Amino acid sequence: RCADGGMTAPAACLAGEYQDATGQTTCKACPQGYYCDRQGLIAVSGNCPAGFYCRANQVNFHEFMCEVGYYCTVNSFEATACPAGKYCDRSMLGTAPNNCLAGYYCDETKITEPNPSGKTC
Repeated sequence: RCADGGMTAPAACLAGEYQDATGQTTCKACPQGYYCDRQGLIAVSGNCPAGFYCRANQVNFHEFMCEVGYYCTVNSFEATACPAGKYCDRSMLGTAPNNCLAGYYCDETKITEPNPSGKTC
């Protein structure tokens, strides 16, 4: 029996959590932009890689992939919508989007389209 509410054996932090200090009574949530892929971690497993985003308590970085129309740089915790005048034409885009090409326009659908007659580029 442990005095003062202690435990008879330590409990491992769950996947999605970590604890980097001794003598603690709880685990820390894996922060946004990082992942914690197994039990008993003393530090986060790694940065969320480009092309993906990681929410708090994330276990696997590949759970949330950036879709077409969005981009995710390293340590993203949410997908960033492709801004007007740019295009994000593939999933898992991990860099800033490209400028819309001459002769094309990039509207709110985030898709590059040939310039139709009557549109100004």
